[in-house]
Amino acid sequence: MVVAMQLGNVVDGIIVGNILGSTALAAISLSIPVLYVLQLPAFILGVGGSAMVSNYLGKREVGKASKVFFSCITAGIVISMIFCATAPFLSHPLAHLLAGTPELEELLYPYIFVNILGIPFLTLAIQFSYFFNVDNNPVLGSMMFVIANVVNLTLDVLLLKFTPLGMYGTALSTIIGYTCGLVLLIPYALSKKRMLSLKFISLAECFKGLPDTIKAGTPSGMFFLMMAVKSLILNTCVVRLLGQSDMEIFSVCTNSVLIAELFVGGVIGLVQTICGILYGERDYYGIRRLVRRVITLCVVLAAFITLVFLAFPQLIAGLFGYNNSELMEKALTCIRVFSLCFVFYAFNKFLQTYYQTILKPMPATLDTVLQNFIMLIPMTFLFLYLWGIVGVCAATPASEVLTVVLVCVFTLIQQKRGKLPQKGLLLLPEKDNESCCDVTIKGTEQEAVSASEKLIEYCVNDGIDSKYANIIGIAVEEIAVNISRYGYNHKNVKRNYIDINLSQSDGKLILRIRDDGVPFDPTQYTAQEEGIFKLGGIRLIKQTATKLSYIRVLNMNNTVIELDINNTVPNIKVDALSEH
Repeated sequence: MVVAMQLGNVVDGIIVGNILGSTALAAISLSIPVLYVLQLPAFILGVGGSAMVSNYLGKREVGKASKVFFSCITAGIVISMIFCATAPFLSHPLAHLLAGTPELEELLYPYIFVNILGIPFLTLAIQFSYFFNVDNNPVLGSMMFVIANVVNLTLDVLLLKFTPLGMYGTALSTIIGYTCGLVLLIPYALSKKRMLSLKFISLAECFKGLPDTIKAGTPSGMFFLMMAVKSLILNTCVVRLLGQSDMEIFSVCTNSVLIAELFVGGVIGLVQTICGILYGERDYYGIRRLVRRVITLCVVLAAFITLVFLAFPQLIAGLFGYNNSELMEKALTCIRVFSLCFVFYAFNKFLQTYYQTILKPMPATLDTVLQNFIMLIPMTFLFLYLWGIVGVCAATPASEVLTVVLVCVFTLIQQKRGKLPQKGLLLLPEKDNESCCDVTIKGTEQEAVSASEKLIEYCVNDGIDSKYANIIGIAVEEIAVNISRYGYNHKNVKRNYIDINLSQSDGKLILRIRDDGVPFDPTQYTAQEEGIFKLGGIRLIKQTATKLSYIRVLNMNNTVIELDINNTVPNIKVDALSEH
């Protein structure tokens, strides 16, 4: 989804720069503060709402998740319609405020006017893309942005080359593109995988639930607000103190961030989509594994992009239509210096996304404010005074580095004071305090038996009562066998892997079983089905478990079983135990 969105943004900038010129690209950069403010409610409600929904689904509370979904969509429509009504009154004053020259003001007005009019469509597209991802329809979230950007870029070329619309055409193509993407609401409404529904609630109940959603989305809101303030200050500073020519160079650099986002944004998006579910299930082992891979991949990608920018800055300048031969050397130096921020930009983006996903907004908000305001703005003014436009570009990597350092220090200090949980930057229970057995098997009956034996051995070695160990072993074997027999027998389902995780924490055994076969709920069955499915172990689990739940999340079956091993083992007479 993020790759599709950022690819559209990058190519959009390339088309505008090459057809309308670098001055038009500079005008679009000057409009960014207005665009961020317009999209602010959509991202707060989309990110915050999807984080809340993700955690509710992890806890198997589907009704509450649907209420959050309805509240966010309703609030988004109302707020965007209010914005839309201001278009005739605010467009001219905003264009005059942002532009430093009459030429830029003439280009800015039509772009701002059309974007304000079309914000209701963009708001719905942004919100639904987030809810698609956490509601078993990640493909729809990606396809929405693919469709939107294919239409957008096609219309960009047609309207800019073959009509006199100019900047009107650039903005109009974006709005039409995202409106076309909303056609995917039809397959979403008909999807059998969908769990969320527009659960109609009273306005009082709707507004009652919004504060928690807004709180969860505050880091994203702060990010967009800080981005708007940052862009306003930096653009005004450059265009009014250094002039239009340096503003054109600066717009090429700021657009180059979209290339970095193109590569690392989609990877970091996995944190929000998956970590919320894992955190709700208390699968801390899974979170650590995911985070390790995400950070490694992001650092490698960001470092590679930086090397490309350092070696071939003229390629980047040419991509965005910059061809001022007199200032080309200065432009290439700015591009090289600016690219040094990419690795640290990726790490800051990870911290912001991760902390808000686990509902710890304080460090996420601090990272956002430091990155986009407290560190960046003073450094920009200082470096501008010392080195001009090259200094403005150097301020970005310097602020990214200092932000990472200060957030890490702040987190550790708050943990020592007891205001943030646990140790380490992930704010998870200590690894040494949690015993864990993680097994991944192919979806075959033979491997189901071997998984059962490994879990029983783990329980015995960890001093868990043998009766509990046998119950866990039987349940795992029977669920895995049923998955292999019935979960992968559909012609459209490829036989894949079953992930089994047994952890021991705070006096509880937590068994998690995930597979990507057809939907199958082992906790719900009738007497008639006992002859079809092998479910004796599940009956044992139902008698001993303190929590037994199932949900279909991220297009996977998820079964979670909790056993309180501090309690006395019930006296259950079952022949299967000795037989096993």
